[in-house]
Amino acid sequence: MGAGQAEDHPVAAEALLDVACRVATERYRPPGEVTAAAREVAAQGAVAALPAARLRSALETVILGPHLGEGLQWLHDAGVLGVVLPELDATVDFSQEAGRRHKDVWEHTKQVVVQSPPKPMVRWSALLHDIGKVPTRVMLPDGKVTFHRHAEVGARMFDAMARRLGFERPDRQLIRFLILHHLRANAYEASWTDAAVRRFDHEMGDSLDSLVELSLADVTSRRPGRRE
Repeated sequence: MGAGQAEDHPVAAEALLDVACRVATERYRPPGEVTAAAREVAAQGAVAALPAARLRSALETVILGPHLGEGLQWLHDAGVLGVVLPELDATVDFSQEAGRRHKDVWEHTKQVVVQSPPKPMVRWSALLHDIGKVPTRVMLPDGKVTFHRHAEVGARMFDAMARRLGFERPDRQLIRFLILHHLRANAYEASWTDAAVRRFDHEMGDSLDSLVELSLADVTSRRPGRRE
């Protein structure tokens, strides 16, 4: 597609989103030339110019699809993710542990979304729960890596994303809450007192079930017992 066809880009951008949805729902495998054309459309800003509701709806279709991992990967390969969700695209090839490729934040994120129940708000929070790791990563001299307060940072980053994608207030509040507290449930230990459990239940309120679902999905280790 040449520069002279710029007026066709809104239609092409709509078609691009449809391709992503087909990848996630039908396991469609776009030919290389389709992906290359998609990158051109995305680079010229046509996708970002689409109405927020259209973008949000397409992304939600992708993350609720049976082949969502492939759909998300295609969005990245086609250059769409970098335009629509640059905060998430920044996690691609972003290591969580020094020298360990399998701890890439992007690959971890896709697995968490796959493992989460197909509920829109839980899936959105799974998709965005670790975006705060990019600006908070610190490599220590001993080789360890820290992401101090990445949940809080990620929640603040989501505020701007929520405005950009036009989330309704209740949905925005729930997703933000889940991102902010996604580490809390996995911090539970058998040594917690009954009072501590009741306090946790009270603090999480009506969001507790969704938080537990997210927390269970966030365990991607192969070590036995991690998901119990």
